[in-house]
Amino acid sequence: MNMVCPGDIRGANKEKTIDDIANIPDKETPRGRPGSGEDIARVITYLCLDHSDFITGNIMDVSGGLDPIRPTI
Repeated sequence: MNMVCPGDIRGANKEKTIDDIANIPDKETPRGRPGSGEDIARVITYLCLDHSDFITGNIMDVSGGLDPIRPTI
């Protein structure tokens, strides 16, 4: 069993909230862009494939590297 832990993901309903809370321009994030639902879907798809059958008990951080450097709010 694994868990996917998404970071800030952009979407029509969340963009303003994320910008207000994070207050970090996209160019300052390690990946240089916001995350998307597609980013999360790719990780979930990979975990469902036979190629990942030896990956167990992990928390998959899908934040583009932003969460480890973000200050606590």
